[in-house]
Amino acid sequence: MGNDYDDGIDRSEWKDVSDSAKRKLEEARHAFHSFVENHSFDNIRDEEYRLTKDHAIEIHLVTKLRPQFNRYVAKYGARAKWVQLSAEEQKSFSKYKNRKSAVYFCNLTIDASVKDKMIKDKVLKKSTKRKGTPVEDTEEYKLEHHPKKKPSSKKRKLEDLRESESESDEEDEDEDEDSDEDESAEEEEKPQRKKGKVKKKTKKVVDLCNSDDSDEDDQDESEEEDDESEDDQPRRKKRKLK
Repeated sequence: MGNDYDDGIDRSEWKDVSDSAKRKLEEARHAFHSFVENHSFDNIRDEEYRLTKDHAIEIHLVTKLRPQFNRYVAKYGARAKWVQLSAEEQKSFSKYKNRKSAVYFCNLTIDASVKDKMIKDKVLKKSTKRKGTPVEDTEEYKLEHHPKKKPSSKKRKLEDLRESESESDEEDEDEDEDSDEDESAEEEEKPQRKKGKVKKKTKKVVDLCNSDDSDEDDQDESEEEDDESEDDQPRRKKRKLK
C-alpha cells in the first residue's frame, strides 16, 4: 500500500493493522471534516481565537494509527490530542463498555483558517464557508468569554442575612423547647409545693388546737386556785375572831 489516496494519510504502516482498524481511521477522518464544517468563525473578530472541543472525535484508534490521524489534521492547521476515558465514561458508550483495554477519544482544536485551507484543498465545498453553528454560540466559547458572575455584595449580604435568620429561628426553637421542658417541670413541682403548704397549714392548726387546750387547762387551774383562796378567807376571819 502506498499513498495513492492523496488524502494526507500514510498507509505504508498498515500491514500490521487490521481492516477494522483501518476503517476506524477513515471514520475519524470524516468525523474531523464534519466537525470543521459544522462550525463557523464568521462573527469572531479575534482572528487568533481557537476553539477546543473535548471528545470531538468519539472514535477509538489503535496506537499505531493515532499519529497518522494527528499528522492529517495538522496539515490543515488543527491540533489533535488523544485522552483516555475513565471507567465510568467508557461504560456510558455501548460499543466500548465491555472493552477490557483502555479507550481513547480525540480532543480537537481549530481556528478560522482550518476551514479555509480545507476548502482550498477541495476537501470541503465553498458553500460550507458560512455554514455551521456560530462559534460564539458554543458552550466552550461562552465559558471562556462569559464566565458565571460572582454574586454581588448586595446578594451576598441578603444570603448572609437569610442564613443568620434561619440560624436564629433554629435557636429560638431550641429555646422554646427548653422553656416548655422547664414549664412542664414547674407544673410537676406545683402539686408537690401545694402538698407541702397543706401539710404546713394542718400542722399550724394542730399546734393552735394544742395551744388552746393548754390555755384552757391553765385557766382551770387558775380558777381552782381562786376557789381555794376564797375558801381560805372565811377560815382566816374565824381565826381572828377567836
